[in-house]
Amino acid sequence: MKVASEQIRPLETSYRGYRFRSRLEARWAVYFDAMNWKWEYEPEGYDLGEAGCYLPDFFLPPLDSWAEVKPSDFTESERRKASALCISTKRDVILLVGVPGDKYYQTMFYHEPFGGDALILGLRRLGHLGAVTAARSARFEFGEAHR
Repeated sequence: MKVASEQIRPLETSYRGYRFRSRLEARWAVYFDAMNWKWEYEPEGYDLGEAGCYLPDFFLPPLDSWAEVKPSDFTESERRKASALCISTKRDVILLVGVPGDKYYQTMFYHEPFGGDALILGLRRLGHLGAVTAARSARFEFGEAHR
């Protein structure tokens, strides 16, 4: 029986010479590669004042945006930090929940950072079905890199 205080820990995963904190992050890197988007993994941390310190998962130069990856919905605290990052860096923050798929992802836009009415970014519109397949089928067992 599992104790409620126990948490499942993410499995560190290597891909393209990077050591990701989780396989979920590595799958998003595979997705970005399949989309032919340049990406930077955890390029820089930020002191966001009252919101605390923050190390964004990805910077996506083609979109001039941050991308933050979580296995489940963002908490209110995580949303506040993402909003503070958006304001501090004057860049959008894409909130990615779960593995890449045929769904919509929320974005905090710099010009409307607190967005109770935050706009929804449909990555699907960017022709990503092949990238979804690549990300979902990537195998990382025993140090194997995605092919």
